[in-house]
Amino acid sequence: MKIISLDFGEKYIGVAYADTNSVLIAQPIDIVNNKGDGKEIDSISEIYKKKKAELVILGYPRNLSGHPTQQTRDVEAFGDKLKSTLGLPLKYQDETLSSVLVKDQLSEDKKGHKKRIDDQSAALILQDYLEQEFRR
Repeated sequence: MKIISLDFGEKYIGVAYADTNSVLIAQPIDIVNNKGDGKEIDSISEIYKKKKAELVILGYPRNLSGHPTQQTRDVEAFGDKLKSTLGLPLKYQDETLSSVLVKDQLSEDKKGHKKRIDDQSAALILQDYLEQEFRR
């Protein structure tokens, strides 16, 4: 199964990919600008078609006690928009602390510049999904 994963953020959406027919390893592949103008949906649709994906995994944020936040509601609204606009099969995957873990690993590049971590977070979300669903 070919899967893309999304880490939704206010400014950027990280994208990762995995093909369970070969290896169960998620790969970061892109970062999409999220201006809320609909172009982010078009970009995700292009990636989905290009990769011939069969499923979208969308990171599902909650606070540390497991309760929904405003970001949870934003992600749900985005997921609904993806499903209704593009008809994509979609599942949510807990993303608790994914960005924090990636930030710890990739805080700065060699020149001291902050790196974009959105695609790495999407890969971590997808890897978690793969391990839960395919390594039983």
